[in-house]
Amino acid sequence: MKKPNGYDQVPAKTISGFSNPTAGTYVLGIIKANIEMSKKGNEMLVLELDIIEGEFQKHYRNLSERLGKNCLLKHYRVTDSEKSMPYFKGDIKAIEESNPGFKFDFDESKLRGKKVGGMLAEEEYETMQGEVKTALKLAFLCSVDTAKSGKLKPPTPKKIYPDSGFGFDDNKSNDDDLPF
Repeated sequence: MKKPNGYDQVPAKTISGFSNPTAGTYVLGIIKANIEMSKKGNEMLVLELDIIEGEFQKHYRNLSERLGKNCLLKHYRVTDSEKSMPYFKGDIKAIEESNPGFKFDFDESKLRGKKVGGMLAEEEYETMQGEVKTALKLAFLCSVDTAKSGKLKPPTPKKIYPDSGFGFDDNKSNDDDLPF
């Protein structure tokens, strides 16, 4: 490997001393709201959010600054299909209940700066090297009161490869149970 030009002059940066939120409910702030088209050509509300209360306040904005890319939580909701419309209405209801006096008038730009509750859940993903890792994703929106109530429990982590039901554990050999 050839030493990069300017290597000696650049200060070293590491990502350490950095704790991450865990699965659970949080009070979120809407940073950005846009209308986009889904892959199937449906109108879709796209919200970008960050945690705005507690130990992890501004976590995703700070992460974005550290990594130099957008790491905000994203929430996608198709707005104009019969199947998704009740969920869209539920999202809007959660935002309205979380912001007393606010009534959504279908101008998505007015969602910016509003509060809403949200559930962060663990989800597995596979790296380019084939390694399975876990990330937190925004599972759903709820009112701030519901998020703070402590009544919601994080869902079971979403697995890439669900348990086959055969009882095999990758960490143990079950060869003794095989008939050959």
